Amino acid sequence: MRKGNVVFYTQKGCESCVKLKKLLDATSLEYKEIEVLANQPLWESIRSRESGIMYTPTIALEIPKEKKIIYISAGRDFDTEEEGLEKFKNLL
Repeated sequence: MRKGNVVFYTQKGCESCVKLKKLLDATSLEYKEIEVLANQPLWESIRSRESGIMYTPTIALEIPKEKKIIYISAGRDFDTEEEGLEKFKNLL
């Protein structure tokens, strides 16, 4: 997968973010990490457009051919980091 197609939104002090990052790093997937508190306008823009996104970790998968981005977010799409990784892999 090309770098830039996957964005991993994290937050300092987020234990789930650390755990999911370790799971992602154990795969061959490349991703860009964005810390949401350092990029608050971007994060708030995403949250206002995407219903139900409230928490990190959140993974975004860009699908250029369809000109869309699919978001998978803790609390909305998954409850455990393992479940989040599996849901993400199923989109690939």
